[in-house]
Amino acid sequence: MKIYPYEVLGHLVEATHRLLAQEELVYSNPGEQNLSIELAAHLKPLFREWHVHGEYDKREQDEKWLAYADEDEVLVATKIRPDIIVHHVGKRENLLVIEMKRDVNKARANDVRKLKGLTRQDGDYGYELGVHLVVDIPTSRVTLCDVYRDGAINAELTAWIRQRLPAQSAPPVG
Repeated sequence: MKIYPYEVLGHLVEATHRLLAQEELVYSNPGEQNLSIELAAHLKPLFREWHVHGEYDKREQDEKWLAYADEDEVLVATKIRPDIIVHHVGKRENLLVIEMKRDVNKARANDVRKLKGLTRQDGDYGYELGVHLVVDIPTSRVTLCDVYRDGAINAELTAWIRQRLPAQSAPPVG
């Protein structure tokens, strides 16, 4: 399975532009879960040969779990539910995982841990790409976007996507 990361991220850019152009969202400024559902709806037609799911908590028929080291280097296992995933159900073919936040929500450490763990190629899930997407709906802009690949922020892909997102601020990559 050949993965073209710029094509995958290009689809996400297109879907994000469409999401932020929805005037009813600017008016109502809904919560994170609703925004994730809307973004997943925009992604589905762009990933025709993949399954796009929001709030997906299953791995085969079991709940998704992720193990990570906490601040004290103690191994912790926790149930997870990524905001959006693009994958083939029943196979270890995991293309894209997205953790999305509204700009007002400042708690992001769990999202970063999830993206690092879910994109590790030697881990249980091996998503090709992970994206941490933070949106400010009232201003229709993205305030943060980092791309993860193999458990870490990928500076090249992060710079590429940031240049293409609406009103993206550009904090240092990494």
